Amino acid sequence: MTNHADGRPDIRVLEERHMISVLFYIRDHEGCMKSEIYRDLSRTPRFPEKLNLLESNGLIEIGSIHGRFTSISLTDRGRKVVDLLMQMQAVMDGTDT
Repeated sequence: MTNHADGRPDIRVLEERHMISVLFYIRDHEGCMKSEIYRDLSRTPRFPEKLNLLESNGLIEIGSIHGRFTSISLTDRGRKVVDLLMQMQAVMDGTDT
């Protein structure tokens, strides 16, 4: 499930394999191309579907550069989610303040 019954985004989208890794990758490589994500994270045939799920949940934007290359960026919501994930990691590491 990726959305609530009323169509709102659902946190469970992050349970899918590689979703959190993708968000961190895009944070570190803002404006990257799909091919870079595929190359650096996973070549699973489902990866385009995973990116579409992140986009439909308002976490990333998929656009084109000069109509040729596909670029991917975090939305404001995506940045907030990544920030919260980073805070959670700090708690897990015992480095939160």
